[in-house]
Amino acid sequence: LHQQLKNPDFVDKIDYVPYRQFDALMVGGEFAPDTIVADPSTHSATFVPLMAGSDKTTLSMAIGHQEYHPVYQSPGVLTGVARGSHGNGVLPVAFLPIPKSNLYLSSRL
Repeated sequence: LHQQLKNPDFVDKIDYVPYRQFDALMVGGEFAPDTIVADPSTHSATFVPLMAGSDKTTLSMAIGHQEYHPVYQSPGVLTGVARGSHGNGVLPVAFLPIPKSNLYLSSRL
């Protein structure tokens, strides 16, 4: 996360002031910047939410095809252009393997 925020490619692609976008997929209970503003010791600080996500993909290996759920992270202050480009706006942080089983075993579990 620190390396992503220090990347000079993202200098013009960071939103330093929090804003609400009601049609976005990033949802939460309380709007965190409202909570942070209530604390006087955090004035002039930048709130950086962490966005995480995963999908299912198949990786080709020497022992055959193995399915994984890669887990990605991105700082929530980056613009959509920074996350969508071929830079380092979204990085994989983990690969969760999906165990192989046959239909008979999976129906008995």
